Amino acid sequence: MAIEKEINVSGSQVKIYYQTPHRIITADDINTISGVNLNGSQLQQLINIIRSIYNKTENIYLGFKNVSFNNTSITIDGGRIITNDAVYQIDPMTLQPTNEAYYGIYEIELISILTDDVSKAYFDITTETIQNATTPTRKTFTIKLYEKYETTANYPTTTPGRIELLKYKKNVPFGNIIETTYSINRDLDLSDKPDTFLELLDTPNTYTGFQGKLLRVNPNGTGLEFDNFSYSTYSKMKVGNSFPTSPNHSDLFYNQTNNTLWRYDAISSNWIPIDWQTIIKASPEYIAGRLRVNSTTGKLEISPNGTNWYECIPAVGSAAVELTTLDNTNFTYKYWIAPGQTAIIKNANHVPIVYQSSNRVVFDYRFYDAQNRPAFFFIGIRPSNIAISDGRVNYIGKDDGNFTYAYSYSSLNMVVLCAYITYDATPAIWCSGTIQIKDNVFSGNYYGLTGMSFVEIATTLGTASSTSYWLGSVYEWNSVTFNPFSYHFITLTRIA
Repeated sequence: MAIEKEINVSGSQVKIYYQTPHRIITADDINTISGVNLNGSQLQQLINIIRSIYNKTENIYLGFKNVSFNNTSITIDGGRIITNDAVYQIDPMTLQPTNEAYYGIYEIELISILTDDVSKAYFDITTETIQNATTPTRKTFTIKLYEKYETTANYPTTTPGRIELLKYKKNVPFGNIIETTYSINRDLDLSDKPDTFLELLDTPNTYTGFQGKLLRVNPNGTGLEFDNFSYSTYSKMKVGNSFPTSPNHSDLFYNQTNNTLWRYDAISSNWIPIDWQTIIKASPEYIAGRLRVNSTTGKLEISPNGTNWYECIPAVGSAAVELTTLDNTNFTYKYWIAPGQTAIIKNANHVPIVYQSSNRVVFDYRFYDAQNRPAFFFIGIRPSNIAISDGRVNYIGKDDGNFTYAYSYSSLNMVVLCAYITYDATPAIWCSGTIQIKDNVFSGNYYGLTGMSFVEIATTLGTASSTSYWLGSVYEWNSVTFNPFSYHFITLTRIA
């Protein structure tokens, strides 16, 4: 059973006037009800509520929005001043500074007096008769306004006990008014609440010129702004522990120290953070539980089977990303791209793109190379740099004459991407293909110009290791031996 204990809370009482039935009402009672006697009145509570809203203990200034002037006069729109015990008001008015004044101020004095004398009937306790007497019927909270000026270029000091309302300046004594401002710090009027987005304090002040722009938090993290970033669909990506020097517009940088991804905005000369941890959550492998952010290291990891997890780098933030941080010796860097993205890799001997094949993964690729090679050889990949045993290719082709051919090869230790058949003096290979991976089985097709005269169409097949998780190292096969191969250029667009 729960145990209950009352806690003493001091200063938590709010008291207002209460009238017992049939009790004689006194003048003090009436004055408390009206607010003349502030303590115990509803007026006191209203003032406390307003102070709580504005979180202020000093005077609250409402209104006083605009002050305007011409050569000889100043016009104010007035407002209200809430003190600890009353509410004062100044009506709109026009002020005429003294001719000989140079620099001047207008100051106010807050006054409370009894006014509105009226003849009322009183009970004279001495004579026990009703007598008429003149008496005040209102307690008036009023304002006295004073002008104070100097004939030199110095503002006068405010009189003790008064409040400086505004200041003005002329070009010369007996001259024209050239400047005037309110001296009080006006509080936000509830009637001043923003009606449009542009009226907020930490937002842009115009829509002009920003049609179709997105909204973002500014680089300093202090407000909102329209994104003036000229988004590029192409970015070069580097990986390291410190920001690159002399970056280009739209460059990407992955910081391995704190696992953050950044895009460079040359317009503002700022690195803009990219929330890659949110981007990956929409991917099929994340939904399938095969892509995660390691809770200890904060790094992105992918798993081929839900048991073995391997680190990779999120290459997101642009439609096409050229990977410029590569390791052609130890294959250290592996990259994850989202469906719809394209990875560009140049002058490499491997394809460092990760995959997870419990869901079907599909890549379209474009391959280019131009080297003096044997007249006939295949180019392929060993997934995760592990040789396979059942690689197969079936192809047909035709040269620019009448020669046609059709061949099939099996038991290859790589997944074939394209063939290289040429007898020309300037060899080159252009190849386009699709490869899909499901449950570690690679299958696909390609077509292309193999050399300067042979056109070829083929299908490929091969089964990767159950622990494979990246597309792998690149090899060539000249029908006799398999050798590592460095290519010039490949693009991979992830379709699914």
